[in-house]
Amino acid sequence: MKELFKMRTLTGGLLILCFGVFALLLGESQARKGIQETSPPEASTAQTDHFGLRYIRHGLDINDFRVPMTNWAIFGQFVEVGRAGGEWPKGSNEFYIFGAGIWVSGNVNRPSLQTLAFSNLSMGTRRDSVLYSAIIDTNRFPPRTNPRAVIGYNPSGGAEEFSGLTDIFISDHPEDYPTPDFWPLVDDQGNPIILGIEDSYTEYDDQDSTRWDTGINSNAGDGVDIAKYGLGVKVIQRTHSWDYEENKTIHFFRYDIVNIREDMAPIRNCFVSVMCDADVGRKANDDLVGFDHGRNLGYAYDYDFAEVGFKRMPGFLTFVFLQSPLATYDVDLNGDDQISDDSILWNEVWVKDVLKGEPLGLTSFKTSNLQSGDPDTEPEKYLIMAGHNYPDVGDQRYAPFDVGSGNIPLDQRLFQNTGPFLLAPVGQTVIDTIWRWDWATESLALASIDTVMGDTVRVVVAVFMAPDLEKIPKIAEMARFIHERGYMLPKPSDYSDVIR
Repeated sequence: MKELFKMRTLTGGLLILCFGVFALLLGESQARKGIQETSPPEASTAQTDHFGLRYIRHGLDINDFRVPMTNWAIFGQFVEVGRAGGEWPKGSNEFYIFGAGIWVSGNVNRPSLQTLAFSNLSMGTRRDSVLYSAIIDTNRFPPRTNPRAVIGYNPSGGAEEFSGLTDIFISDHPEDYPTPDFWPLVDDQGNPIILGIEDSYTEYDDQDSTRWDTGINSNAGDGVDIAKYGLGVKVIQRTHSWDYEENKTIHFFRYDIVNIREDMAPIRNCFVSVMCDADVGRKANDDLVGFDHGRNLGYAYDYDFAEVGFKRMPGFLTFVFLQSPLATYDVDLNGDDQISDDSILWNEVWVKDVLKGEPLGLTSFKTSNLQSGDPDTEPEKYLIMAGHNYPDVGDQRYAPFDVGSGNIPLDQRLFQNTGPFLLAPVGQTVIDTIWRWDWATESLALASIDTVMGDTVRVVVAVFMAPDLEKIPKIAEMARFIHERGYMLPKPSDYSDVIR
């Protein structure tokens, strides 16, 4: 079968390599194939006066799963040559990730809704239309899209909207930095705060308007609130990695998300997604995705367990969801228009409501693929994060959990989503009015008025490789064990009871 070629637009201009120059073809398709240089040199390019330099590092390489890194949210891709990374085993030239990163979405000056579960708009009820219109302003032609989705990695090759605020620091690579005291996190005594054998640290936000997606149905540049401030979020990203036998393919990604809007407006109906454009091997269109709801994990794998150029059976690229924000109000997550202990079956997964103060958890797991098209308009991006089917924005159906991608091999993506919640600036008190659907009046009605203190919210995902399906649960439990211990690991000999 002919290999699939994917169109890529490398944004941000040509990257000037410190140790050589790669000839980059902007806007042309590139074959997906392994490359010999598995640890590319640092690259930088002028971005804006405000944000300084863009940085790429050879990345996380302490263990057997080598992952390239940037300081603008993308990981897993050799960005300067537009090719897949995520090498496992290290040194094999066998790759699994074309790109991955965080997405953050929400809206400003729109109501907080207790549920975002609506179904078929073209054949549905008044309820569906009212809920949809409360999020997306459909009273204009063309309609103005009120939600904003800030993209860390764009599988369509379009704008990647986060911009680096700091370098991308790798704790065990002091040779990459001009001074020996390069590490940005220190305690009161000035000692570096490093939890793993290898940590990374970077910060980025969405305040560089030159990087906003301004295409059709984009919110960037349309509407006073969005155009002036963007969505207004900053992300502090940290990773932790070890090289013990029991965790030699795990990397932990910790995202702390902050509302930095200058007008101090809260971001309502907020969602966070960690998404991945998985490529198992050189052929991108022969992959499948699986989902284990009991463990909150999704995985990508080769459909026939064979890949050209691989010396072994391809492994399973796995994302396990470990931590979510707390609900800032009662969320009707199962979409039955009431807050209760009832469970509703959605796509073979039983879904319960979440009460204020409880962890939201993994509220949806969605897939898409290159063949059917990626979510590339503002409504499409927002709604897939809210657990709706993609594509066909005008014909939405709430279906929060895709149990997998089916049995047809394609070029797959996976989305791990959590939300909705209100994100207020740190230290600011917000009085939030939450609305629900009232069947008696067929309109939105007051559900509650809640006081929310603004704070940083955290999302944690562990990314790892497993050699086969049977090993996924064991490695996932190890990841959960490490996370729940606060990343304070025992010695390797003390792991026996955990992995038995």
